[in-house]
Order: sequence, then structure tokens, then C-alpha cells
Amino acid sequence: MRSKLLLVTLAIMTPTFLSAGLLDTTVTIGIPTMDDYFFYTECTATPPCSVNFGVINHGNPVPAVTNYDIPQTVPGPVVSGYVSVLGLSLTGTDVVVGLASNVGIAGDPWPFATPEASIITDLLTANTAALSTFFSDPANISDFVSYSAGTSTTGNLGEFSNGTVVGSLSTNLPSGVPEPGTLALLGCGLAALFFAGRKATVRR
Repeated sequence: MRSKLLLVTLAIMTPTFLSAGLLDTTVTIGIPTMDDYFFYTECTATPPCSVNFGVINHGNPVPAVTNYDIPQTVPGPVVSGYVSVLGLSLTGTDVVVGLASNVGIAGDPWPFATPEASIITDLLTANTAALSTFFSDPANISDFVSYSAGTSTTGNLGEFSNGTVVGSLSTNLPSGVPEPGTLALLGCGLAALFFAGRKATVRR
């Protein structure tokens, strides 16, 4: 009976062990910011992509930081997407945004059709619905930092509308290979199942 229960538990838990990935994004920024958000899309082989966000900090200043880690657990079927950080300078007059490395920042004006003033207002008022729409707009999405399973991608943080590079970000989604800890846990479960079966056989 115990072996059957263990087998059922493994059958239930194994898909969970193998179906989650870790989207790991690291940010380095050389200026203090405020009202910061992390946005990312999750794309599988079947569209559409889902849009997600996390609040890094709202209402309080964040000092300059090096290698600030933003880990996000994503479902196993996710194979690609885009990430970005949106925030404000401490004056509240400039947007700080993470962009793909091929998007010009230095000396360039605000690169989006949506006015920078609108994004400033959305950040100040925590209008995450409007910010999510801005981030996922097909006209904008390719300017953000893309990721795909098994690769690492880098981008830059720009302060607009003065067009200054103030930092960088990198993101990585490992390919769908179980981690050693997961394999070890599964191995222990299978070993327990094996010995439970042997014990039952000896008793008979």
C-alpha cells in the first residue's frame, strides 16, 4: 500500500518538478531611481504571449545598484519572450527603461510613439494596466530585451528624454533540462519505491 501511495505521489509531483523554469534577470544601474517595475512576456509555441509584471519598488527611492537579481519562475512550455525595467529618475521628469542592445540611446530622443509624459504619469500613479499595454504593444515590444531558452541576452538602461545610458541588464532562461537537485529528489523517490517493493516481497 505504501509503495502505491509513493508511486501516486511521484506521478503527481514529477510534472511539477519538470515543468517550471527560472527566468533570471540581472540589473545594474548607475543612478538612483523610483517607482520601478519589471515587465516580461511569456511565449510558448502557441500564441498569444502572456504579459506579466512585478513591482520592484513604488513610492520610495532606490539607490544605484550593481547586479540586482530579479528571478521569475515561468512555466516549462515558455520558450521565449521579452523583458524590461521601467522606472523614473528621482526628479520624476525622466523615464528609465531597459532596451535591446541594438536600440540607440545616447543622444537619441524618446523612441516610442507613446509620449514620455504619459509613461511618467502611469509610473507615478501605478497604472500597471496602461504600463502593461505600453510594454506589450506590437509597435514597442521588439525594442525591449528578448530572451529564448538556453541563451543569455543583454541590453541597456536608458534615461530619457536626454538619451543617456545609465546601466545594463541581462536575462537568461535555461533550456528545459531538470536541475541536478530535481533529478536527485526523483532518484530518492524511485529508490524508496524500489526498497518498499522489495520489503513487501520479502514479507510474503
